[in-house]
Amino acid sequence: MPVGAKRQFKKLWQTAAMAYLAAIFILSSIPGLTPPPLGLAWQDKFYHFLEYALLSLLLFLAFHSSAREAYRKNAHLLSISVASVYAATDEIHQHFVRNRQGDFWDWVADAVGVVMVQGVIFLIRQIGSSKKMLAD
Repeated sequence: MPVGAKRQFKKLWQTAAMAYLAAIFILSSIPGLTPPPLGLAWQDKFYHFLEYALLSLLLFLAFHSSAREAYRKNAHLLSISVASVYAATDEIHQHFVRNRQGDFWDWVADAVGVVMVQGVIFLIRQIGSSKKMLAD
């Protein structure tokens, strides 16, 4: 892949992560917004889990593709930190939105989604590294 194309691809992940952060803020600013029913007992927590699992993935891709070596080396920790703190501030933000409320357990569902995605990414990368070492 040409260098210019690589650079643009890296910017894509950073732009996607920033756009998703903005989308979360905008959606959580809409009073009384509710997602479609899934028929699950814990559907609210499931949506929180998915929302922040996707954020975690996008942040990892953004940090891992960064030009800064420190961001690449610490992509897992940075993704967990940024997404978890953002989730907490989103719950606080909802206290100020009519017909919305922040909830500690929503944040827990967010954080579980964040950490689980990072764990899966880590395991996939470890398996890939192991296969590469075995092939050598």
